[in-house]
Amino acid sequence: MSFQPLRPPFEATQPPYSNTGVRMRDPSVSAPLQAPEAAFFDWYQATIAASPEAIQAAFLETFHGEFEPVRPINGYASGVKHSTLPFSVFWGGHNPHPNVKATGGDSDQISKWVRCVFAHHRVSRADVALDFSFDGSFDAIAALIEPVARQRRVSIKFLGDPAENDPAYPADQRRGRTLYLGSQTSEMRIRLYEKGFERRSAGVETIDPNHARLEVVCAPQKERKMRAAELSPFEMIGFSKWISSAVELVCAAQPHLIPKVPARETTDDERLASCVRQYGRTLREIADRKGLHGLMAHLQILLYAPAERLPLPPLNDGATQ
Repeated sequence: MSFQPLRPPFEATQPPYSNTGVRMRDPSVSAPLQAPEAAFFDWYQATIAASPEAIQAAFLETFHGEFEPVRPINGYASGVKHSTLPFSVFWGGHNPHPNVKATGGDSDQISKWVRCVFAHHRVSRADVALDFSFDGSFDAIAALIEPVARQRRVSIKFLGDPAENDPAYPADQRRGRTLYLGSQTSEMRIRLYEKGFERRSAGVETIDPNHARLEVVCAPQKERKMRAAELSPFEMIGFSKWISSAVELVCAAQPHLIPKVPARETTDDERLASCVRQYGRTLREIADRKGLHGLMAHLQILLYAPAERLPLPPLNDGATQ
């Protein structure tokens, strides 16, 4: 797969200025439909079963530049970020594999690189974005998708200055509004915000005051993490039935619904392997300090009551202690 030169990255994406407890006005403008192929990733984060050195080397081979240390996140012990692109790698701690994160305008291009070079990754988070720019775009889109959320009884949170709901409010004084549909802890949620004013707050002088962005924030769980690595941005919206219904109102098609795969009962060996993947570093540190015999004795103390404990078999001659 060949990669085209990256377009200039957008400024850092942050939710606009906000206050809570605001209700929106009813719009008088209908929303033009957006094409499904216009959807793109505005955030792409994944776990990759490779060494951090291999990930960095592969990234530099394609995009050049260099990496520099950055503060790690989510319990990882180490981290680096690219010198010019919004791409970071985190590893260590109790996490068995590195985690990579791309944010902002270059995320979609970087996601294609991840899928090409490390196809068998697991998606931690992916934000699917759709951009709109027409008169009253924020209010028109919000009026279409908010009733779907209310019907499904999902949480709704509107942030912004109440005065900005007045269409006569001066554009040069607007700070921007944001609408969240769905819980922050759920697998999927919608974020709609006025991207034009968010960009102005980041220092962009020339903005489109009607630029609104609808983002579907996806945090796939369990088997869906690997499934998500194969889906296009628009297809990924299909993980949620109610969000698919909402997006259909502003797109020319509805995402194909992706049913949850019934959980398969795991075997004892699989559960033990999962435990070792998660805590293997700690187990190895104890074994290095106490020897394998000491590790077994320690596990027996933790697993069994005193009356249930059995004598450990003696070590064979020449066995590692």
